[in-house]
Amino acid sequence: MYNDKYEKENRYYQNAKQRRDRKKKPSRRPSRSRSRGKVYPSKKSMETIQRLSPPEDVNGVRRFLGLVGYLSKFIRDYASLVRPLQGLITAEDFVWSESCQNSFDSVKKVLSEAQLSLYLPQPHLPFCLDTDASTYAIAGVLQQTEGDKVHVLQFASKKLTTAESKWPIYELEAYAVVRSIFHFAHYLRGKEFVYREVTGCQVGYVSSGISV
Repeated sequence: MYNDKYEKENRYYQNAKQRRDRKKKPSRRPSRSRSRGKVYPSKKSMETIQRLSPPEDVNGVRRFLGLVGYLSKFIRDYASLVRPLQGLITAEDFVWSESCQNSFDSVKKVLSEAQLSLYLPQPHLPFCLDTDASTYAIAGVLQQTEGDKVHVLQFASKKLTTAESKWPIYELEAYAVVRSIFHFAHYLRGKEFVYREVTGCQVGYVSSGISV
């Protein structure tokens, strides 16, 4: 079925909707909900995670990380927090250690907090990007300030590859800044913002015109 002259001339067309699909509406994302300028993890997702028992094999670890990974934007230093669990995926033998249990419990604890939420961005407020780096992971936190209040918009983190973990710390710090800027580009593009490198206590100012 052609919808217009352009589609007909270019042999581009769309299939007609089946009658049973015409009244369907897009479904909401099950893992998030919005209210009063904030975004929250859905109650259903939180309850599902809280009911989970410690994994008994690698597939169980993958399933758990898949569930909580979708909510990683709510978790500060997520990559470092789940490090013991990620290590199980590549280990030769599955050994559920105390550090694995602590990691599992810590993630569930963070996601059980009643006030767990992130702010939605406000175009009139200035952006501030905090970054950090270690020999295992890099992390960033995008925030906005309103007077004395700090509004956290989103957390981001990344586990380093074996090669990246061997870089000098100053390169890792720079990598954390650059990657965080690219990660949050949909917020920062065309904006002026301050970035702060936590490890080295460096403060910088970036003007508009990010090219990504």
